[in-house]
Amino acid sequence: MLNLKSLILLAFISISLQDNNCLVYFERCKEKDSTPTITNCVSSYHDFNEEGEEKVELCEKCKDGYVVSYDKKKCNIIENPIEHCIKHRSDSPLSDKGLRCDLCEENYTISNYQWNCSIVEDPIEKCISYYTLEHRGYVGCFECEKDYYVSHDKKSCIEAKNCEFFNSEEGKDFCSYCNDGYALSYEGNVCKQFENCYKLAQGDDKCSQCVAYFHPNADGICERTQCYNYNDNNVCTKCFEGYYLNDKKTCEKITIENCLIVDEKNEKCTKCLGNITPDANGKCNLPSPLIKGCTEYKDDGKCKTCQNDDYEITSDGNCKLIECEEWEFKEEYCAQCKAGYYRARDDNDNIICIGYDGSMDTSSDDSSRNKVEYALLIFILSLLI
Repeated sequence: MLNLKSLILLAFISISLQDNNCLVYFERCKEKDSTPTITNCVSSYHDFNEEGEEKVELCEKCKDGYVVSYDKKKCNIIENPIEHCIKHRSDSPLSDKGLRCDLCEENYTISNYQWNCSIVEDPIEKCISYYTLEHRGYVGCFECEKDYYVSHDKKSCIEAKNCEFFNSEEGKDFCSYCNDGYALSYEGNVCKQFENCYKLAQGDDKCSQCVAYFHPNADGICERTQCYNYNDNNVCTKCFEGYYLNDKKTCEKITIENCLIVDEKNEKCTKCLGNITPDANGKCNLPSPLIKGCTEYKDDGKCKTCQNDDYEITSDGNCKLIECEEWEFKEEYCAQCKAGYYRARDDNDNIICIGYDGSMDTSSDDSSRNKVEYALLIFILSLLI
């Protein structure tokens, strides 16, 4: 039985969700069992069988001393554990070995076929797991500590802080791309803090190559630009679509509505949004407003191609969002709706996905009203806690 506080909270949330400016949505997670029915299983989940017609329970993790079977339908006792192995897994049903090791104790290495753990005679600094490279005749590092990466010969761990992608090619090791807010040093392999920069110039105090839509100014700082390409004299030669190159060799926004590229005189459009053909006057006759989710239009203004598989084209030439995330029974029944939608039954008792309109227009009066409602919600929650 719900108490008064719970009823007040549920009522307030219900009223908030009816508004078209909902602040928070709930996304359905992958369904897991809190109390698995599989013996000795501590975490299980539901999935579909090969025919996709019914749900089956599969084990994700077993109790200590047990291992998930190869088909994930039971937990097998580990009768003969692999010595120095701290994480076992079931081998293929075709093998007579029974178990393989996924992780050995510290300073032990996994053999090529993962059937045993052997001592590492010469531990590699910063290496946390090993494996045997029997075809090369030595033990190699499999994984290094945080901010360290395995070298191409697997014999060492190389420090590369703030590196997003570390490249280990035959004969050389280097960071090829840094995390956001960092740039590669002039000598390479070191990421230094620098906004919107990909590669630093000599001295590492100026940027020589900025990320897309940015270009280094006279001080070597990356500034926002709509120029696609610069020549050796640092003069813009080509703009991004939606902009044209003016007499001052800077990029200005195209004023023709829905136009991506104009002629040399900036009078007529030569390429329209959505690949629609410009008319005789160089105008783009697209529907206004544009069709949400449409990336390519027909000459009559109807949609020809939607942006991805999340949309389908309707008979009247619009893009309809497919609200269902997971189908059952050959896409006849929706088992899970996409984020921002919830399952409900229509008048014919069919399961459908109903969406909340998550748009928020900060220029409207509703936005201000929502801020007040949000503050009120926080106040009520503080009273209920």
